[in-house]
Amino acid sequence: MDTLLLLLLSLAVGTAGGLLLYRLKVPGGMIVGAMAAVALLNILTEKAYLPPLARTLTQNLAGGYVACTVSRDDIRHFPKLIKPYLLVMLSYLILNLLCGLLIWKVTPHVSLFTALMCCVPGGMTDIPIIAADMGADVTKVAALQFIRMAVGLSLFPAVISLFIKRQAGGAAAPVKKERKKGTWQQLGITLAIAAAFGFLGKKTGIPAGTMLFSVVSVLVYKMLGGTAYVSIKLRRVAQILTGVYIGTCFTRQNVAELLDMWPAALLLLAGFSLNCIVMGFITSRLTSLNRAEAMLVSTPAGASDMALVSADMGVTNPEVAVLHVLRLITVVTIFPHIIALFARLIAGAA
Repeated sequence: MDTLLLLLLSLAVGTAGGLLLYRLKVPGGMIVGAMAAVALLNILTEKAYLPPLARTLTQNLAGGYVACTVSRDDIRHFPKLIKPYLLVMLSYLILNLLCGLLIWKVTPHVSLFTALMCCVPGGMTDIPIIAADMGADVTKVAALQFIRMAVGLSLFPAVISLFIKRQAGGAAAPVKKERKKGTWQQLGITLAIAAAFGFLGKKTGIPAGTMLFSVVSVLVYKMLGGTAYVSIKLRRVAQILTGVYIGTCFTRQNVAELLDMWPAALLLLAGFSLNCIVMGFITSRLTSLNRAEAMLVSTPAGASDMALVSADMGVTNPEVAVLHVLRLITVVTIFPHIIALFARLIAGAA
């Protein structure tokens, strides 16, 4: 079958699957639906296809969107957030390395680097693509990243809401934050900057360089006075493209291997649950965040998703959303490099 027809078929199947789960309000429905639909197509026919260029373009788009979620006011508040940020990121890094080592030891057919990438508390959209760029098994990473995200958006908020009810004075009424709309010119400039520097980052050969350069370049543009904008619709396009790409990586052999990963899933969930409870207590004692806010900051789900969940729960402190954005930027741009170095050190010592 012609390559163009295979591409169109894969995109159509992925879009249909993504829209279906999005309409059903499944957590991360766009990317999960596209991934599942295209994975099924590839397992049954081995005909799913997406060119490598699409993956790079998706990283540029995702990087631009992440940078757009940080406002100038957020940047001015950064000094106040240094202590909670360092506490949360240190706990995530230690958890990432320990869980990765344990998963590597108890799970067959998983390399150390793949196990470590499975535990990165980043975005379902971003981490699998970065993992693929750096040589990890993207199907295993995507599977455990989905489990982390789904539990982070379902179970964790339910538990945290119990702490909110116990807090004296009750929670403030939810305040809905309106999303500012930009112009076509702002969108074009933002995408051009993200793409230009993203491709430059790819050329440098730095692990996760595409995402790193696109995020930082748009942030610098904003700090210099520019107005960056990427619409939510384009973010959904990026999610579908990511789901399609991950789906093309699934084969019949991969599916058989994934059945052996249930111990890894249990370890991951146990680790993140313990981290949420412990760091919620420690961070609330050492910073201005209360217990519920500190636990929300330590919840391993998407930055934009957690901002919406927090508002629905009556937690309107903007620091929670800012810390989640900082967490996402850090784990996307810095954690992969630390993990790669850690994996090399362990391999060298073995």
